[in-house]
Amino acid sequence: MKAKIIYRLIAFVSALVIVQTLSASNPNREVDGIIKKFWKTSPLCLNEDRVGAMLRMQQYMDNMPAEVFERYLVSEESVRREMEKGTALRFYQRSLEKLVKEIPAAKVEKGSVVIWLLYNMGYVVKTPSHCFAIDLMHPEAERLVPYLDFLMVTHDHDDHYTDAMNKAMIAAGKKVFSNFDKPDYAMTNLRDVRETLVDGIRIITENTDHNNKKKNFVITYFVDCGDDAGNISFYFVGDSFNWRQLDPPGPVDIFVPHIRVGLNLFKAADKIQPHWVLASHLLELGHPMGKFRWSYACGLAAAYEIYRDNVFVPVWGDRIIYRSSR
Repeated sequence: MKAKIIYRLIAFVSALVIVQTLSASNPNREVDGIIKKFWKTSPLCLNEDRVGAMLRMQQYMDNMPAEVFERYLVSEESVRREMEKGTALRFYQRSLEKLVKEIPAAKVEKGSVVIWLLYNMGYVVKTPSHCFAIDLMHPEAERLVPYLDFLMVTHDHDDHYTDAMNKAMIAAGKKVFSNFDKPDYAMTNLRDVRETLVDGIRIITENTDHNNKKKNFVITYFVDCGDDAGNISFYFVGDSFNWRQLDPPGPVDIFVPHIRVGLNLFKAADKIQPHWVLASHLLELGHPMGKFRWSYACGLAAAYEIYRDNVFVPVWGDRIIYRSSR
């Protein structure tokens, strides 16, 4: 069933009908309807409603120039609200607001975790006793600081962190892990550290290549979420591109790769043998159309390429519950 839906999506994505022009009186009606459809479905069940929402939202993504997105990121809040109207930026902002509302309210059962995707490869994970995040990039990401115990950054590219959030975390006395520092603030550098413990959560890191030129540029995180979470483990690999370098120190419940950085997804998944794969780094709006802005169709095609069960393609704002299989 999954393969049939994926092939249908890829076959017709080039022949989509342009979304009907929205009325000036309510420019958000169409995009809000798509967002609602997304959040009523689940990445764990790729049905026609979800694929249909992907097809419709893709049009908004394709109509968002990278230079507009870059201007949005540095604009005042009032300007951002205007720029969001009837565009993919509305989805971006509403996803942040959804996380701000849901994270503190979420009750997490023992032996489980709750996962949210904000944007790109930015995830928040809540366990029964802790909450942490990785690679969050949003101009209002610091609104999440009160709910987080620590933050991880895989590498020094702007689509994987937010300066203001890093500074706010450090000001609040919370750790920000990275393999680099910034000129005006220092993070907890793990360049030469392979294992650390944060109140029962075990973090093991390795350095990997982003590409053939950027050697040891990315830091991977194996995160054991602790006893009360059933020791559910994540393997966040950021923009790692060489599957041979990926070497988690234990069983992986959830593997989070970049689906189009050059990583051989099939070989990586075959080596790691994760229970779940969350196909990530889709629709990074800072990249121009046709250059590194990977579509929903690419995500679903990558899921099929991995050729194993439990490969999922989350969208911004998705909330997923994972229960320990051990």
